[in-house]
Amino acid sequence: MLLTVFGRLALGCQCWLVRRSLAIETVKLPIGRIVLWGFLLVVSWAIVAIPAGSGDRPQPFSCVGTEVTTIAPEATLPWDDSSSYLYRKLLDRLLPAGDREGELYRLDTQEAAKILRAIAAIHGVENPNSEETTCDRLSARRRKSLEQIDPEAVTLYPIVLADRLEVVVGFPDGQFGHYTIAVCARELSDLATQMRQSLRRTSFANERLPLAQQFYRWLVEPIATELDRYTIATLVFVLDGPLWNLPIAALHDGTGYLVEKYAIALAPLLRVVEPRSQPLEDFEALVGGLSQSRAGFAPLPGVERELHAIAALRPTRLLLDERFTREQLVSSLQERPFEIVHLATHGQFSSDPQQTFILTWDGPVNLNEFERLLRSGTARSIELLVLSACQTAQGDKRAALGLAGIAVRSGARSTLASLWPVQDASSAQLMMSFYHELMRSGVGKAQALRRAQLSLLQQPQYKHPFYWAAFVLVGLWI
Repeated sequence: MLLTVFGRLALGCQCWLVRRSLAIETVKLPIGRIVLWGFLLVVSWAIVAIPAGSGDRPQPFSCVGTEVTTIAPEATLPWDDSSSYLYRKLLDRLLPAGDREGELYRLDTQEAAKILRAIAAIHGVENPNSEETTCDRLSARRRKSLEQIDPEAVTLYPIVLADRLEVVVGFPDGQFGHYTIAVCARELSDLATQMRQSLRRTSFANERLPLAQQFYRWLVEPIATELDRYTIATLVFVLDGPLWNLPIAALHDGTGYLVEKYAIALAPLLRVVEPRSQPLEDFEALVGGLSQSRAGFAPLPGVERELHAIAALRPTRLLLDERFTREQLVSSLQERPFEIVHLATHGQFSSDPQQTFILTWDGPVNLNEFERLLRSGTARSIELLVLSACQTAQGDKRAALGLAGIAVRSGARSTLASLWPVQDASSAQLMMSFYHELMRSGVGKAQALRRAQLSLLQQPQYKHPFYWAAFVLVGLWI
């Protein structure tokens, strides 16, 4: 009863500061701790639902979490989609729609910091699969913001709001801006699904190009002149909602695909561990996979050729077919740390961590087990994890979040994987080209992937984006 009274009083107040204090008083009561989730929603809604033009500005939602843990440190906050909605309401306030669609508006430092904190919170709420481990959090001091990593990269943060798309842009000189696109969330989601479906192997150009060009106009065209001015080589996307399933490399400017001009990377977090100084071509690799049919999955005859080709390029330990077991993976990783782990096997990415798995000779390994397996033998993080025959779960619009989860929880600085199953022969060819490029001095991972994708694009039998646009690099791109 007291909780209800205090909650209603909080929501009825016009000053957001009073709302917050009344809501906090509620949780100090014993009953308030029992219904902590209800309290959190009251506080969050009270902070977000500020009358327009009141002049009172809310602090980022991190302050709410701090107050909750101060009052009830033993409680675990059950973040879910309701919280995600509240963070979006906050971003709706912090990012007023521009007067002209697609026009870049600059943000000052304080505005940008608040917006980035809210974006980070949304990603934490909507993708609990990518929650960092204690070891990751202990390495936070070595993490840098995305804009601090590469002077030739721009970071794009598309934010899907109910009535529009806001795109926040971080430039390498530390400046930020944003632009507004007048498309509602439902239409954006439907068109993203249509674009993904338009890239099936049997599609024609007149079906897929209009959609690819529409997304280019929304996401990239408003900053095209800025990209030229900064001499940008890499675009880093922190994707949101339905855009996670979007093959960014296949966006089209009317004359060519985006990948023909820029290297592309996806970032599941807003901060990354700074790169090592040792060149990637000096690292040893653990390579494993299945070429034979197992557990009802089709054989992958190109895997044997793919793995032997990689082994010919660099020092490797090879685990193929019956040697590719949980036990062999664990013993190999415990024996010595491998900076590159390349797994060519069936697998699936899903928004449900129990449905995210890779297939070994003795059965599927889900996300939680995969995390323990990869972390079993080394205190050093994996520099590059490659999953060359996996795919996102069909019918799951948030399936690509499983890829982000693997990327973070594996401890890998970078993860290369595919959004859909690609023809065995073309996938093997792309992977071999990728490693050839990595052997070149000064070539980063995103640039190596771009060159490998272009090598397929330039072949008549593989020029369709079905064969090359599925491959995405998640995490550190240099």
